[in-house]
Amino acid sequence: MANQANAPAATPAQQRDLSAHVARIGKQDKIATGILTAIVGFVLLLLAAIIVYILARGGGIALTPGFLTNPSTDDELRPKTWTR
Repeated sequence: MANQANAPAATPAQQRDLSAHVARIGKQDKIATGILTAIVGFVLLLLAAIIVYILARGGGIALTPGFLTNPSTDDELRPKTWTR
């Protein structure tokens, strides 16, 4: 920190260059944040669509009282030892 105190002051041209650089960094940060936000939004939308699809396809079956108490109606899932 002591070296910075003894450093010569920046010229006005260097100050303008630094200000432009800082402005460029801020602009790039906003663009990158916007792109990443759009990607995250798309992924969340896709995830929500998958969840809605699964619930729509199986919601009518899973919400019936016999879903947990009745034997399976799918012959491929039922063990061969079970009888109807």
